[in-house]
Amino acid sequence: SVEHGEIVEHEVRIVESAYPVLLPDDISEATIFVVGAGSGGCLSLQQLTKLGLSAITLADHDVFEERNLSRHLANEMAIGQNKAAYLADYFASRTRTILTPLDVAITPAATGDLDRLVARHTFSVNLTGHPPTSILLSRSCAKQQKICIHAAAFARGSGGFVFLQTPDGPCYECLYDLQRQQASDDPATLEALANQYGYTDADLQAHQGLWADVNVIASV
Repeated sequence: SVEHGEIVEHEVRIVESAYPVLLPDDISEATIFVVGAGSGGCLSLQQLTKLGLSAITLADHDVFEERNLSRHLANEMAIGQNKAAYLADYFASRTRTILTPLDVAITPAATGDLDRLVARHTFSVNLTGHPPTSILLSRSCAKQQKICIHAAAFARGSGGFVFLQTPDGPCYECLYDLQRQQASDDPATLEALANQYGYTDADLQAHQGLWADVNVIASV
């Protein structure tokens, strides 16, 4: 570094195992189950499709609305289309990884299907930003002894987190004081979560800074 115009040398400490190895040596056979194709999901897919994986299964039940366009890799042609299907088509010409979209809602009634999806992939990535869905995916990964990476933005874009769930480590529910009933998809829970996020639709449309916040989280 340079201090007061003079070059100062510093001792460099190399940490060889700073990050755990998530992928096998031959990643050409690895597959990922990604849940969530929103603003975080589309940006994370930009990174995931560059890894040279065998396949990515992308699950999301939502469709694009006009208010989504400022924070997604999408244009007006996407409005009304399923997010997973649109993004799978968007990235198809940009990667050799096979992309399979799923228009599916992950609910307590669908845990059997969720378990089968988790079991047949190398690991899962949770990008929903939705606690009830996150709990269900976390439980399924713990049951199947599979790795899951959880990532989301905090309320009002004040920050975010990337959390690695390993078979012998803590799970998503260890992060927060979540109650068992919050795993359900009842309207009261969803309305409460929307209020906690702290933005109206109009606020979200005006708050372009969220795009930068989500970019950082997706890169990590």
